[in-house]
Amino acid sequence: MNKKPQRQFPRDLYGCALSRMFVLALSAIAGCDQSDRDVRLENADIVHSEVVPLSGSVRVDGHPGVQLVVCLVQASETGLSQSSPRTVTDEQGRFRFSTFLDGDGVPPGDYRVLVEKLQKIGSSGWSGPDQLKNLYNHLDTPAATVAVLPGQRINNLAVELNVSEREPKQPPPYGRLRTGKPLRSQSDQPD
Repeated sequence: MNKKPQRQFPRDLYGCALSRMFVLALSAIAGCDQSDRDVRLENADIVHSEVVPLSGSVRVDGHPGVQLVVCLVQASETGLSQSSPRTVTDEQGRFRFSTFLDGDGVPPGDYRVLVEKLQKIGSSGWSGPDQLKNLYNHLDTPAATVAVLPGQRINNLAVELNVSEREPKQPPPYGRLRTGKPLRSQSDQPD
């Protein structure tokens, strides 16, 4: 019987490969704190702008605003765009924005904060009508405004919404589904 000779790694290459795998495994197990995240972002092979951590909470009529879509629109913009920072509140009404890494924040700027309560469709889509009566999704009447300054961390932006005693507004003209189709306002409904 002819046995093929087995290839063997030279002992120094084998030890080097094991050392590298051990270091990678330790790095994965150790996790990352904020300074590690900053280093990873600086070393990333992408061009990125400065971002500032921005988080807070939303309350609706005194209760945590659960599963609300929170969107930031630059004060100089005339409408929403696909690049407008968005996030969704958790079960306690808390939110935090992400741009490059989870929770790293948004670029500095003056923002209007728009808030909607939409229905979840599929794994990543949202659809109207807004269950907050379209009161806080208009550029001219945002839920709040915030100035995000370079190097300034904002951890407690508190957004208080009063909905129950207010009359509904028409949907904003730029309200759109993720599919790009305009939301139907009540005036678009067939008679």
